[in-house]
Amino acid sequence: MLSSASEQQPEAPARENAAKPQRLNPLGAPPKMARRLVDRARSKNSEVGDQRLSEARSQKLKVNRKARI
Repeated sequence: MLSSASEQQPEAPARENAAKPQRLNPLGAPPKMARRLVDRARSKNSEVGDQRLSEARSQKLKVNRKARI
């Protein structure tokens, strides 16, 4: 009985980790976009949130340009 209990414990965290991304996405958006939206909503100053979003978008565009070349 002890061996079966110890075998079940490592499986439980793996299941929880697999379910976490779904819990983080109430908006149905990709995980990164959902985090950005949450950051923007949490920021007291909306300008700071907008700046973060614009920086993230510019980073994404740079990566996409590099991938095309």
